[in-house]
Amino acid sequence: MEKIANILAVSANSKEDLLKILSDFPPSNTINNDGNYRLIIFDPTFERVEKAKKLIDKDKPWKGRQDIWFSNDPVLKKEGKIAFLFPGFDSVINPEIKSISEFFNYSISENNIGDNNKLLNQSLELFNASKIIDNSLKKLGIHPDMNAGHSLGEWFAIKASDLVSESSIKYLLQSMIPDKFKIEGIYFIAVASGKEKLDSWLKNIPDLYLSMDNCPSQILLCGTEKARDLLLDILRKEKIFYQVLPFESGFHTPFIKKHLHILDEALENIQIQKSKIPLWSATTLDLYPENFEEFKELTIKHLTETVRFRELIEKLYYQEKAKVFIQIGIGNIVGFVDDILKTKNYSAISTCISGRSTLEQLKRVLALLYVEGKEINFSFLGINNKTSTDTEDSVSIKGTSESITAEKTKENLSQLYAINNLSVNIEDPIEKAWNENLKEMMLTQDQIVRLFNKRKTNIDIKKTHSFITEKESIINKKSYDRTGNTFTENLYVSLEEYPYLIDHSLFKQPKNWKILSDINPVIPMTMTLELLMEAAQKQNPSQKVLKLGPVSVFQWMKVNTPFDQKIEGIWKSKDKISLKIKNFVSGEVQLGNNYPVPESKYLQEIDLGENIVSTIPSPEIIYKKHMFHGPSYQGILEVKNITRKGLRALIKKSTGKGSLLDNIGQLYGLYLQLTLGENSKVSFPVKIEEINFFQDVQDQQGVFECICLPTSFNNKISTADIIIKRENKIWCIIKGWKNQIFEGFDKNLWNMTLNPDKNILAKEISPNVYFFNNVYNYAVNWNFLMNIYLNEEEKKHYDSLLLNKKKDYLISRIALKDNVRKYIETKYGKKYFPIEINIQYDANNKPSIYGVKEASEIEISLAHKGTNSVSIVSEKTVGIDIEIIEERETNFLDYTLTNHEKKLLKDKNINEWSTRFWVAKEAYGKMLGVGLKGKPKQYEIQKIEGEDLIICNTTIKTIKYNNYIIGWTL
Repeated sequence: MEKIANILAVSANSKEDLLKILSDFPPSNTINNDGNYRLIIFDPTFERVEKAKKLIDKDKPWKGRQDIWFSNDPVLKKEGKIAFLFPGFDSVINPEIKSISEFFNYSISENNIGDNNKLLNQSLELFNASKIIDNSLKKLGIHPDMNAGHSLGEWFAIKASDLVSESSIKYLLQSMIPDKFKIEGIYFIAVASGKEKLDSWLKNIPDLYLSMDNCPSQILLCGTEKARDLLLDILRKEKIFYQVLPFESGFHTPFIKKHLHILDEALENIQIQKSKIPLWSATTLDLYPENFEEFKELTIKHLTETVRFRELIEKLYYQEKAKVFIQIGIGNIVGFVDDILKTKNYSAISTCISGRSTLEQLKRVLALLYVEGKEINFSFLGINNKTSTDTEDSVSIKGTSESITAEKTKENLSQLYAINNLSVNIEDPIEKAWNENLKEMMLTQDQIVRLFNKRKTNIDIKKTHSFITEKESIINKKSYDRTGNTFTENLYVSLEEYPYLIDHSLFKQPKNWKILSDINPVIPMTMTLELLMEAAQKQNPSQKVLKLGPVSVFQWMKVNTPFDQKIEGIWKSKDKISLKIKNFVSGEVQLGNNYPVPESKYLQEIDLGENIVSTIPSPEIIYKKHMFHGPSYQGILEVKNITRKGLRALIKKSTGKGSLLDNIGQLYGLYLQLTLGENSKVSFPVKIEEINFFQDVQDQQGVFECICLPTSFNNKISTADIIIKRENKIWCIIKGWKNQIFEGFDKNLWNMTLNPDKNILAKEISPNVYFFNNVYNYAVNWNFLMNIYLNEEEKKHYDSLLLNKKKDYLISRIALKDNVRKYIETKYGKKYFPIEINIQYDANNKPSIYGVKEASEIEISLAHKGTNSVSIVSEKTVGIDIEIIEERETNFLDYTLTNHEKKLLKDKNINEWSTRFWVAKEAYGKMLGVGLKGKPKQYEIQKIEGEDLIICNTTIKTIKYNNYIIGWTL
């Protein structure tokens, strides 16, 4: 393919002048800073130049797709202003800064700052990265007219505006001792809806607050457990997509108010200075005050009131004339801005994106600023322009710019975060604040919590946990009352030390799949129980574990990367210890010298009655059709009874830690699957009231009899008592084992989870045409679908989307990947996993399959509407579309239909047939690989043959399917 210079920059006073410059290929860089017609193309191939010419001819601004940047109405030439937006902490990835550090000669130390603590180190890296990106833009002559932040991003914005001295933060953090801010029983719910739609529910549900008003398509609510449940009932009925976030906190709501007296002393030490750049608050929608008392008051409001980001962007746009928004660092602020201002004339861009170095992305930032009317330093783009006005700050060539040294960074950050010793001791209140309290605040900004629960003590101990033997019990601690005493123990679990955890992976992928996050290995709840008991028994090795419980689990402990946490314990009485792994699990362990005698009712033979299933599944069938567990966690030997009263089976410990108790959970899950019907295919344990041990918990050898006795089922929680015997002697009795039934897991989704290469969810409605009807409305369903169907790159893109856009993206890939896999299986006899099918797009947004040799010659097309999607696979070029049958306004018909087409529609059902015509035009445009181009009349329906429509001698088959029209080219 023919190419010219790496970057093409052209500007002119009129459309005609600009097109004239582009008329000969290759065109030359022609800079006219007075011109309003401005174009920059990266990697300007002939095809891209031709695409740009079409955009220019239609006066259609274009902001970066296919790396084409064009404007005919620059917003910055009409008194428009630039706003820098600072996102909060992102738990997925740190901004890439190596490229700009090398270019501007910023010296960044390879040594970690605060290397004894990953969370602290990441926090400092994020601060340093935002500072470097901010400074780099200013060296390029890009200065903001205003700064703003989202939630904790305001902290970075405060520093970027130089409003508060760095040392002031020290006093604030020292006061934020984590335990004093702890709020249990408070939940965050992300909702794919605007504030207005939920206003009435906010008023009518007690203890429910708006924490973040992000944009018209996403808000974050916070409430008590009762408020959460009332809200979720409404959201399910209204079919509004939501996600309950897996942590408890109350920031940006009144829940935090009762803790704020702790900050009094710190706030008295805040040192205010005159800001260099106006800083806007997303709490008050006003400038940050430079008066001490007012600043202190706003700090309190920032923690206790709603983040009104949507309103702030609207105010900056309309009142302050901010027309270009630049995100400083990683995050989704650009997505929020796009949703808020989607019908307005504006531009928004991030300085950091996945898949491109920050240095390259800053070139796109300058390209956008230029087409929006700002004079830029073209030398940064590799273009000499003698006529352009030099910017105030020239681009610093490597070796000549000011060096931000490691020592300088350490000096500044030690003041900002009170790190006087880089080897921070765990007792230091600053590290505690960063580890605990700030972690809670960070998590409110991420929809999916991944990394900010990583902590270490000052000494990095990585231990393999195992039960304590008598030989290890060298120190015989006295049994004295230690009520109130606390302790911590490091917990480090990795696949390297516990390789068998690969057999406790939630998702099946191709053999030897290298990307562990796609498989999602997790620590079994029962292994966690053993870890808690070990930690307790180490406090007094001479005593036995007599009882465990109550125990509650909150979220999966993933080990695709090492799980690095602390077990925290406190003595509740002389022989009882309360333990927790914060945000993951909590429980109590009772120690003692002698095992108790079981109640007499448990010693008697239990008659479960007649079996209620026609065939009791064998262990082979159980692990093939009912369980996701691999060999290290397979210990079910035989199921003897499945009756209305319960289940009886024989089990044994396998090689995985916690496998014996895990077999108990498997059996109860199996019982629910086989007795509660289609809606109970998935259940996981969430709580255990108590486990009473009558023999040594360390002794798990031999064959055990397991008897599950269901006791209650309500509100999607199923409870059972479980008896475990060995050689007819009771080993333990479990009371109140609770499984949560996850709604929406029908047989199809469960089969897809267990064997994704052998199953599909989409339905073939015509040869090689597949339709996916989305019946999965719960967040847990979508998490499973996302992990089954999307590969690593697709997941990154999925995570960057707003909630409502995520659903569109996923359902279209389900329909397409199922279609492609079935096509290959039928023609070649080979089965593929969904994750192996890769989709790419050309410059015209036409999709194709790559990475699978059997699909190299096929053509594809896909479409979605509402909650449904369609796809087609063929050996020739094809197009497909789907639309809802509905009444359409007269101006729409005038826009889409020619006079000839209107005559064809005479005596037809106008709603149905206007939809057929529109679908046919869309499908035909997709077949051509260019779409409608905003000119639907150019593809005229020549005639109607039954339900088939003819365009340019091409037949488009249309069918009515439910309340949809689906059409595809033949």
